[in-house]
Amino acid sequence: MSNAVATRNNAVYKDMTQPLRKIVDKIGGRIKGINNAGTMAYYDIGAAVKLILEKRESGDLAYGENPIAQMAEHFCMVASTLYQTKILATVFKRDFVLKKTEEAADRNFMLTYNHWMQLSRITDPQRRPELLNQCISGRWAHNMIGLEAKASDTDQVQHPRAGGRKPGVPSDPVVALGKFNKLNQTLYKYADSAEQSIFSGLLDISPGDIKKSHIKMIDEALNGMEETASSINSYVASLTEIRKKLSKATKVEDDDVVEEVDDAVEEEDDEDDEEPVKPAKSVKPTRSSKKDKKGKKTAGRR
Repeated sequence: MSNAVATRNNAVYKDMTQPLRKIVDKIGGRIKGINNAGTMAYYDIGAAVKLILEKRESGDLAYGENPIAQMAEHFCMVASTLYQTKILATVFKRDFVLKKTEEAADRNFMLTYNHWMQLSRITDPQRRPELLNQCISGRWAHNMIGLEAKASDTDQVQHPRAGGRKPGVPSDPVVALGKFNKLNQTLYKYADSAEQSIFSGLLDISPGDIKKSHIKMIDEALNGMEETASSINSYVASLTEIRKKLSKATKVEDDDVVEEVDDAVEEEDDEDDEEPVKPAKSVKPTRSSKKDKKGKKTAGRR
């Protein structure tokens, strides 16, 4: 949350009536307390994991054969999360984490466990206090810490599509086209939200709060959108040509295609509504029918 957002929040608070302020203060105090307690609980878990692992490395098995897995099961947590908490307890002192977390809360900013984990991953110990202070004063989201650190380390804009695995594409071309349409609709629906929450929010950032990482992220977004726009133009041309060829091959007009699709949907719905026909039960022959069959066979021999 930027200082511009904080200024708006303070203005909203000033406009509140006194009774409403009491409610907000009471709830806000509880939320801060929960965040502070949660952050320190994770720190204490990390300190315990650190102690247990150090004991095991020295050959001391007082905590058992598989203590981390047992702790994870007891706390309903993933074992990898427990190992990660050890990083925080290794990099920072407990008193320092508690002090800074409470100071941030006094400034109406919640310095969360995720913030501390991002700071713990900064390899340069001289950069951690600087980024911590910038985070509190700038009211950063936790992921901004890593982005700011990367922006400071290099001026090179990373390719927005570098790294990661490519999304899976269905083998059936019709199914793949359906997936493509779904992604297109998602992007279209997100456009209004982007206009309001992203573009307007960026313009609200005060000049003193503008960071180098902000410019880097905008550059990455521009590069990505330019490439995406170029690809989309190519897709439009390809699909237009494909549609012409398929339309000529099938000789089906647009209205006919719509009617065929509607008919297929209706038929499918009708099939779902129809009750399945139960197979007829086999009837066992009675004694009288057996006698009749036997009489017919005798008559045939005569």
